[in-house]
Amino acid sequence: MSPPSSDARKSIRRRRRLRFASRLNNLSAWLLTLVLLGMVNYLSFLYYYRVDITRSQFYALSEKTRKLLNSLESDVHVWVCFSPTHAYYEHVKNLLEEYRYISKYVKVEMIDPHRDLVRMRELAATYGFTGENVLLFASEDVHRIVTDRELKKFKYSTLQIPPVPSAVYFRGEVVVSSSIRSVINPHFPKVYFLQGHDERDFESYDEYTGYSDIVEAIRDDHIDLQALTIGEKREIPEDAEALVIAGPARKISQPELDIIRRYLEGNGRIVMLLDPFRNAGLNAILQDWGVLVAKDLVLDSSRTLSGKELVVSAYGSHPITRPLSKSTTIFYLARSVEPAVEPHDGNDLIDKPRVTVLAASSDKGWAEMSLDQSPIKFDPVTDLPGPNSIAVAVEKGPVPGIDVQIRPTRMVVVGDSDFISNGHLSGGNQAFFMGALNWLLERDQMMEISPKPFEEYRLMITRRQMRMIFLVVVLGIPSGVGAVGILVWLRRRK
Repeated sequence: MSPPSSDARKSIRRRRRLRFASRLNNLSAWLLTLVLLGMVNYLSFLYYYRVDITRSQFYALSEKTRKLLNSLESDVHVWVCFSPTHAYYEHVKNLLEEYRYISKYVKVEMIDPHRDLVRMRELAATYGFTGENVLLFASEDVHRIVTDRELKKFKYSTLQIPPVPSAVYFRGEVVVSSSIRSVINPHFPKVYFLQGHDERDFESYDEYTGYSDIVEAIRDDHIDLQALTIGEKREIPEDAEALVIAGPARKISQPELDIIRRYLEGNGRIVMLLDPFRNAGLNAILQDWGVLVAKDLVLDSSRTLSGKELVVSAYGSHPITRPLSKSTTIFYLARSVEPAVEPHDGNDLIDKPRVTVLAASSDKGWAEMSLDQSPIKFDPVTDLPGPNSIAVAVEKGPVPGIDVQIRPTRMVVVGDSDFISNGHLSGGNQAFFMGALNWLLERDQMMEISPKPFEEYRLMITRRQMRMIFLVVVLGIPSGVGAVGILVWLRRRK
């Protein structure tokens, strides 16, 4: 057999070079692809966008928390001393990732108390805590310790005695945001709840009369809450930054009224929740501050569910109501609370109260004066046509826009105390009250944060359906994939 010609050898070498070049090109393409994927992965690790697409928005942070995080100017260290097997470990970890994403000042360290023993001893020696399953917050010289028990909230059913939990809520954002605020600003404003005249019991879990839920929200908002009986103290404490008078059923004595009057005249802050059909004796004080309350009941057939409550979704222009543009507040058996003076136009004198309507009925509502008729309907002779105000804010002090160091007197009066009871604390009710309280405390930027309910999903299937699922998932799908693989192998053999 004769050797291949020179042209044949050249053709063979050319084909070999082409194959080598093709293989080198493919290898280079694969290496370049891997490099590009590595670069994209590295850049996505540094610059990424997080969004909660879950139906319940379980880890989505509220606007209040975002404002808090954007206002940080120094580092806040968070140590999560939770066992990985703890029921809330993943919830806390995922939630704190949202905090880290928004603010670079939030530094989070996850510590396993059973494995990181040295680190646990260091933290325990530095901050003086014992045990595990705690959250530790620290900024400069201030720290706060939170236990896992504070991360959940029970909703109690009053149908059983003693009350038993009927639902569980995750309070992660409430606790974390409150803790961060407490270490960057350790001042707790002190608010007193007036007692002694059958006011609302702010420690009661009763669904209709108790205030335990709103009190929990107040304390979570970094506020020190205390009970106050003026008859025992004979004065309103000097450290009182606000006073809450919630639904007094009995008349307040004249000496106590004089103390309340002096407190207001000394630039005090009060929120009054006054129910209809009850006279607490506060009318004279309110008139002095430009507010009139009447013996009536505000009704509105266009803004009601059962006929007695008043649904409000449009509010007056005020810092209290500004965050409520997308919220609905429901008042129950509310009385009218009207300005006794003309609405201010921005040119009022300093010594004149400025009264702003916060919530009112529509022009189809009315203030019912005759409550003994059945059915209740509007009488143009005795009743007052709408719109009827049921909540006002009062301020007396420096004119807005003038920078003087004078603390203004502030007051919020609402013609209902049921709207923040445990059974009615939904929608915008909590936001409305917390907005009013924070306005009194000059914390206008604060908004309420609601706990997230744990949603439980159950799949109810029969034994036959379970057997069918087993056959399809465990046997059918793997067998199908194997059969396709065998067919492809046989086809390539031919």
